[in-house]
Amino acid sequence: MHRFNVLLTRLILLFSAVVLIHSSSGGSNHNDNEDDGHMVLTDQVWTVSWNAPFLSSSSGYGSEATSFLIGLNQTLPELKEKGDHWQIGAGLAHADSIDHKYMNGLPTDLEDLFFKASGLQHIMDPDFTVVVCHSEPGAWSVPTPLYESPWPCPPPIQDNNKKKWKKLVGRTMFETDRLPNGWDDRLNQMDEIWVPTHHHKQIFENGGVTKPVVVVGQGIDVDYWDPHEQEPLPFDKIDKHSRCSESDYKFLSVFKWESRKGPDILLPSFFNAFPGRKGACLIIVTSLYHRDAELVVDEVKAYWKQHLQATTSSTPNQQAARPEVKGVILLTGLKLKALVRLYNSVDAFVLPSRGEGWGRPYMEAMAMGLPVIATNWSGPTEFLNEDNGYLLPIRGLVNANLDSFPGHKWADPDPAILTKLMKHLSENPNEGKVKGQRARKDAVEKWSNLALSRDVARELQRLAGRSSDNVGGGSTSTTNEKVVNPQSNDADEL
Repeated sequence: MHRFNVLLTRLILLFSAVVLIHSSSGGSNHNDNEDDGHMVLTDQVWTVSWNAPFLSSSSGYGSEATSFLIGLNQTLPELKEKGDHWQIGAGLAHADSIDHKYMNGLPTDLEDLFFKASGLQHIMDPDFTVVVCHSEPGAWSVPTPLYESPWPCPPPIQDNNKKKWKKLVGRTMFETDRLPNGWDDRLNQMDEIWVPTHHHKQIFENGGVTKPVVVVGQGIDVDYWDPHEQEPLPFDKIDKHSRCSESDYKFLSVFKWESRKGPDILLPSFFNAFPGRKGACLIIVTSLYHRDAELVVDEVKAYWKQHLQATTSSTPNQQAARPEVKGVILLTGLKLKALVRLYNSVDAFVLPSRGEGWGRPYMEAMAMGLPVIATNWSGPTEFLNEDNGYLLPIRGLVNANLDSFPGHKWADPDPAILTKLMKHLSENPNEGKVKGQRARKDAVEKWSNLALSRDVARELQRLAGRSSDNVGGGSTSTTNEKVVNPQSNDADEL
């Protein structure tokens, strides 16, 4: 408790202090000696001020921003060696609540990185600072947020209202086929917009964004998410109630329990692929996110009952007397260490999502060398293909039925083909292993935190008018990367 109170005080005070930024911060050092009558500028310090909901465990934006912060912490020193000096500032953004339990579980090295980066927010020179607002645009102060937030982004420049930041970047995404109303106006207040995929680039440009839309993917720590470095979980720790057999072909799915993630597609397709659930097991790791655990269990039982009614000739009374659902294990609240070991305990990953900004669990599965079944639409199309995974066709786009976004559409994954793909994988495990190996190779070479942070560094150099050639290349392995992006809470089986 004492450590938590100290951490809370350190981070909240520093993150909140972003509103006290001064324009005369001394971000550059001048040599008083003159060379041929001209002032010589030496060791100019540039700052990237990254503002995101870093302290919210339920925010995908926060998790993604933390990965960028970790990667840049390794990459930017490479630039300093070549004459371009960058430092990282970090500020809170968005109205997401601060998760105290998540904060209390932060690794010390990540806590120190947050503390150092948030402290640098005090000494930024606007002329040499690129501000990144990493959240949904309604939270941005352009000029005012659409809802109350104690941490404005872009941060105000208190001393001189006429001063402007060197560049303003908005990092965001959306999961449907169009932008929400009003997003285009807010996005066009920034200098440019960074989106994770070419799918988003097309949607944003079609939606009225006239500022440059730049594709910058999302990275993963391929040294931590490495099947050779993680011990599998003992099966009795996974299946505490004997719902599966250790010899089963094991599918894993990781998602927040909501319609967009397609549990209503996943479960019936699994039951249809394996009648009586013989030979296969589906392990679901879910975040309830305001959902009651009993309601989730009841929903799974309802899909099981529907399956029985469609495939057996027994009477309703006989069906009601059948035992609890077999073949499905529901887990919630896994800590990161348990989750990564769980990935290394299964045979394949499946998630028939209707729409993704990126799809981090797919990338985690790829890094762990698993064959992946993913919907052939939105975020995952940036990194998954028929060589390194299994793309689930869609039957078209359908109304998302979202009260806040009338008229929006998303994908309609084909459940019949999902049934066939799951059955095919269980019957052809060696084929799946080959695709999993290719997926791991692609994750290491193209999507490591280091590879993506170098992409970000090149964009920062471009925005600063500096040479992108100074950004390192070569191997994207991150063997020196020691800061780990955490995930919270202990595992409970539902």
